[in-house]
Amino acid sequence: MAKWKQTPLHSCTIDLTENCNLRCTYCFTWGKTQRVLPEKLGKKIIDFFYDHFDNQGYAEISFWGGEPLLEFELLKRLVKYAEKKLKGKVIFGGTTNGTLLDEDKLKFLTDHNCKMLLSLDGNREHHNKFRVYPNGQGSYDDIIEKLPVILKYWPDLRLRFSLTPELIPILPNVIENLYKEGVKYFIFSPVYELEWKDNDFKLLEKKLKLILKFLKEHQDVTVQQIQDPISSPPQEYPCGAGRSYVGFGVDGTIAPCHRFRKYGLNYVTWNQKIYIGHVDHGFYPLREIFIDFPIIRKEQCSECEAYYFCGGGCYAINYELSGHIFGFVPYLCKYEKTIAKIVKHERKQIIGTKPPQNQSCICYNACYLENTPNEIRHVDPSANFACMCFNTNYQGKLDDQFRPLINR
Repeated sequence: MAKWKQTPLHSCTIDLTENCNLRCTYCFTWGKTQRVLPEKLGKKIIDFFYDHFDNQGYAEISFWGGEPLLEFELLKRLVKYAEKKLKGKVIFGGTTNGTLLDEDKLKFLTDHNCKMLLSLDGNREHHNKFRVYPNGQGSYDDIIEKLPVILKYWPDLRLRFSLTPELIPILPNVIENLYKEGVKYFIFSPVYELEWKDNDFKLLEKKLKLILKFLKEHQDVTVQQIQDPISSPPQEYPCGAGRSYVGFGVDGTIAPCHRFRKYGLNYVTWNQKIYIGHVDHGFYPLREIFIDFPIIRKEQCSECEAYYFCGGGCYAINYELSGHIFGFVPYLCKYEKTIAKIVKHERKQIIGTKPPQNQSCICYNACYLENTPNEIRHVDPSANFACMCFNTNYQGKLDDQFRPLINR
């Protein structure tokens, strides 16, 4: 049987809606619609996922949009359905803009093993320039005032920045200030919808050095984009998209990941070119290019100085800027080379990945190396510890070595 037919799934995202209560100016969906996932189809998607689940450890289901909390009642019903279908062997995640979070929602999500990535873009001035309501009003205060109660339920909260050229100058200060508020896990992703110049990458290098210094002084803090390349072995894939992880749309279509989706009728043709399946028809042969990605990548990138740190860059950004997932683009390559330059000499100095032996894995992605020749810390395998990564499916690193660690 062809690899694209038999490759099992470990994780997925499910779009609950194509609508959002914000109108962020750089949103990668290019727009919003009123389409909502029908509950019947949502359950069918979970059935499809179950039929293709690899049954290794816990399944991971993340809710997406748009803003998934707009359809919170639907989310609750699908969570309960998935728990029953997967016999409790499931953890949930997603990404939220945070504006709709309240204590009732946080309690339900926590009780059902669902922790979401929170989007917050820097300080008030920067955030409110980009992440606005339909009337143009900024959303920063509506999120930051909820931070204490969010941290009460999610003390290991993962906070995500959309990295713009304008955020770079203040990035170290933003991380330090939010750390003082109790946030210890940060992620950032470059906004390639905006214009990047050579000077932006030069400044990014300087600021990353400051962040690296901060991490050495505060080993309870994680900045994923720095520590992952330091602690991880060379990456064959940029992530698990199209292989162990896929993204389901409100119409049942299957994309390699949520990032490929563009909303609205104008983008139907765009979307159809990259869909790798449908819940009614199964997977399409196009899925194979994601499985065979390392072969092409090696041919094109093996001489690059960032080869062992990069993984090939985001499939979706490659596709969006060049028309093909193999169309490696200058913006992405310059960003990856900047990261590589910073972390190269730190490769053997693992930062923030050494919790005390025999205690629960709080992870920082270190678990991928457990029980391998490159193991960087130890955990008692007989202990009833729980992997707290949540949404590691986006990293797609050493899947088979990661899964056995989940033991609840």
